[in-house]
Amino acid sequence: TETLNEIREDWPTDLIIIYVTVGKNDDITDLPVLEEMSRVEEALDYNKTDYGENDSISYILSISSIIKEINNATGGNYSIPDKEKTDLILSQLAGSEELERLIKDTDGDGTNDSAVIMMGMPRNANQTEVLDRTEDAVKNTAICSMTVTGQPAIMKAVQERTFMEFMKVVPLMFIFTAIVLFFFHRTLKLVVIALLPMLYAILVTFGFLGMVKDYVVIAPQIILVAPLLFAFGIGDALYISNRFAEEKTENIRKRTISSVKFVQKAIFLTSITTALGFASLMIGTLKPLFTIGFALAIGIMACWIISVTLVPCLIILLKYKKRYELKSWKGFGKVPINNRKKILAVTLIFLIISLGVCLPNIRTSADYYLMAPQDEPSVIKMQEYSQRFDAGQPGMMLVRADVTSYNTLATIEYIEEMIKRSAPHTKTLSVVGVMKMMKVNATVATEMLLGIIEEYNITLPDFI
Repeated sequence: TETLNEIREDWPTDLIIIYVTVGKNDDITDLPVLEEMSRVEEALDYNKTDYGENDSISYILSISSIIKEINNATGGNYSIPDKEKTDLILSQLAGSEELERLIKDTDGDGTNDSAVIMMGMPRNANQTEVLDRTEDAVKNTAICSMTVTGQPAIMKAVQERTFMEFMKVVPLMFIFTAIVLFFFHRTLKLVVIALLPMLYAILVTFGFLGMVKDYVVIAPQIILVAPLLFAFGIGDALYISNRFAEEKTENIRKRTISSVKFVQKAIFLTSITTALGFASLMIGTLKPLFTIGFALAIGIMACWIISVTLVPCLIILLKYKKRYELKSWKGFGKVPINNRKKILAVTLIFLIISLGVCLPNIRTSADYYLMAPQDEPSVIKMQEYSQRFDAGQPGMMLVRADVTSYNTLATIEYIEEMIKRSAPHTKTLSVVGVMKMMKVNATVATEMLLGIIEEYNITLPDFI
């Protein structure tokens, strides 16, 4: 984490990838395609000297940006040159291993039909705003088909889908719970008494998170707080209301006071121990887990406070009276007493099976992209990019040395070779790779030099 933070001080680690495809009759290296890619890049990275301070794009790496860099370095400007010079540059880039990270012939027909545009964002960039701008930019293409992907795009899609699914699940949670409560109590009053405090506690908890949003990291997983609070908190209201129904005193106020006194210590102890258990998540260094633990600890105690204060009020206002009781529940209490040895034996068997058979099968490694919604375009294209370009989530290695030194560059090249040997499917890209990709032979160098001389009317000495 410390190394990553050090890297993020000077280099962008959040990478947006635009996956580019063309039709069967087109090639990524065709001049109109390169120009269209360039127009998208210029619309997003409109300030080349601010390193992302104004446009939130630190750099762009693509076949079109490399051609523009070479054109700029050989007497032209930072743009796609004419077809003759573009073909000249492409002829020198052809066959480069580094170039295969940017363009690909995916169907083996001899034409490059896919490409990627990689864009780095600075640490303080508003990722949502950049992604929205990128989505708008890729919509206005006529030749290419462009899809925004990469980790920021996938995280945005996951976050949006999570909240969409949450909005579908929460109403169902309340509806099914209401049906169960009505089935066992046969009165809508109990449904209101049990559910209203929980809804209030959930809203209060999320409202409190909104107040402290500048001090905590609110990740999409925070929505798990709502169903967990609902599950843990609804019991408090049921304990109080059921105890109220069991009281024999006719006076409603006395029955309410007695029922609260009877269960108050028990529900307080269960609430405080549960809150402390979730508060233990705050000890770790993962900020999203800290927020979840913090929200659950606050929310569970809020459920207890609201239950012991609001439930008695609702009982009195609604004049709650239990109308129905399942007779079979009375006999259920005798089952564990009459079958204690059998129950202990079955429990022991399940424990042995869990420890000996099931527990060793638990694995912590997981493909997090498979956890994302598989019908999202950004996820589909990321998987396609990973398969066709043998690429995926980038890793980084920090080199602390003089990168202008030949020995440093040679060491970087050696490390890249070692990575390729030990992990054949891992692709590396560094300043060394870019230098190799931009190789220019003597013939091309001469042609470019003569072009510069002619363009600027340079007079050469007689002895040349």
